[in-house]
Amino acid sequence: MSLKVEGVACVNIPVKNIEQSIDFYVNQLGCQLVRGIQRTENATNAFIQFGEDGLNALLHEEDSNYQLHYKRMNKDVPLIELHCSDVRSFFNQLRNDNAEVIGDISKHSCGDRFYVIDPDENKLLIIQK
Repeated sequence: MSLKVEGVACVNIPVKNIEQSIDFYVNQLGCQLVRGIQRTENATNAFIQFGEDGLNALLHEEDSNYQLHYKRMNKDVPLIELHCSDVRSFFNQLRNDNAEVIGDISKHSCGDRFYVIDPDENKLLIIQK
């Protein structure tokens, strides 16, 4: 059998402020901090994990602003969709924690969902599967 890709090793997320992004992803979204902030001459970054057995993400502090969404039919479509087991409770929790939640929960064939904005103004989709 020939060699093949076996999965995704990591997703890189550019951020303007590493501390604010860690606070958001860990304390508001509930991601795990895998490795705290590491500062070198050429980079400042930290590792988080989405869910208990989920994908790792490397938060890279960058001077430039990068958006994690694209335009489709003149609307911002997030590149990152995260899932949770109870979208209504999570929505209320984020609202109570003063996270920037857009609108209300909407019904969709893929599952009930809502949008939240991270500290870099990236639009993330939270969906119940």
